[in-house]
Amino acid sequence: LDLVIQLNRGATWKKYFSLSNSIKLVAGDYDRGNESSAVFIAAKACGIKTVVIQHGVVNPPYGFFPLIADKVCVWGEIQELQFKKMNTAQTRILVTGTPIIDHKQKNAASKEEISEKYSMDSNKKNIVLCVNPIQPHHNQTLIDAFLETMQSLDQNRYTFFLKLHPAQKPEQFPGLKDFPSLKIWDKKISNDEFFKICDVLITHNSGIANEALFFGIPVGILDILPISAGNGLELNEYMKVPLLQSAQQMTDFIQLVSSKEFNLQQNIDISRFYYKTGSEALKNIGTELQKQLV
Repeated sequence: LDLVIQLNRGATWKKYFSLSNSIKLVAGDYDRGNESSAVFIAAKACGIKTVVIQHGVVNPPYGFFPLIADKVCVWGEIQELQFKKMNTAQTRILVTGTPIIDHKQKNAASKEEISEKYSMDSNKKNIVLCVNPIQPHHNQTLIDAFLETMQSLDQNRYTFFLKLHPAQKPEQFPGLKDFPSLKIWDKKISNDEFFKICDVLITHNSGIANEALFFGIPVGILDILPISAGNGLELNEYMKVPLLQSAQQMTDFIQLVSSKEFNLQQNIDISRFYYKTGSEALKNIGTELQKQLV
């Protein structure tokens, strides 16, 4: 049934493109979706140029590959290497940066001001476990390890938070009520505010890790599940972000990166991941799209 639906989509788009002589370029942020793949394949069949603009992290074994579009605009040098590794020719890769994030955060409030706004203790380090909407029992394993670490560290120095995906609810993890010192991250806190007040981020496989690194937040990948850590493994391979394979390793990592002597920039060159951001990246993408119209 899926194959029939895709064939019908492809045939419909091909007919549309054949009747629309003015279309010179098809661009989008993803060429591997159920709907979008048919669009890009039909456009190419009609001789129309195609460009895909990287919309999220490269996350094997999910998404992106093999590339359908003629060209892809990627965030930086690391993504260029990732696409090459998946047999994408150099000539098809355009390093433009990404407008998704920007050096200029919209919210200029300080950590102290944001902490006061949300009744948080600005004198403590905020340690956040960020989970994805994977199987609940897998998330529970991550939470259990985080709880073990929480109980081994000085809670006069640290505050521990669980940041759930917007699609998740605390009620899915009934055991949390037995650990009131593990706080649920307030969903009202904006991304700009989050990157101002999060001091250490622990995750398994989430694109938020990349943005955290961009804003100078140490990240540890909690690689304790029987499923791939995806983007987390990529961050380890290309950016040397550590894989934490036990609660004890997570404890040691938090103590290390929250010390005054730790300097993230000595360990990670984030410019390799984000060539340009904000309006600069947007301009680069616009320039590349213009070139495709010639």
